[in-house]
Amino acid sequence: MNRQDIDELTEVFIEESEEIVESLNKDVLSLEQYVDQPETMDRELINNIFRYVHTLKGNSGLAGADKLRDLAHKMESLLDRLRKDKLVITGDMVDLLFEGIDRFNDILKE
Repeated sequence: MNRQDIDELTEVFIEESEEIVESLNKDVLSLEQYVDQPETMDRELINNIFRYVHTLKGNSGLAGADKLRDLAHKMESLLDRLRKDKLVITGDMVDLLFEGIDRFNDILKE
């Protein structure tokens, strides 16, 4: 694989990751409404958020983006506990997810 191929693959990885992060941000905004009534949380919404983060983790691993992969892994663990009802959604958790999204964006800009 030559340098141009690698540059094109990196560009595709970044573009796809930015799209995933944008969708993730929208869904976390929607998730925020369940903080006051966690028992009414939309299960499909949390599953979508988990899938976005899981996809970022996998793609990052393939692309060698270790910082992004490691962060996605940590967020995925938190989201998995939420999906399995081991945690209840809180304002602090939503804030933490938004901080993760901000960090994803920072890493992608690097």
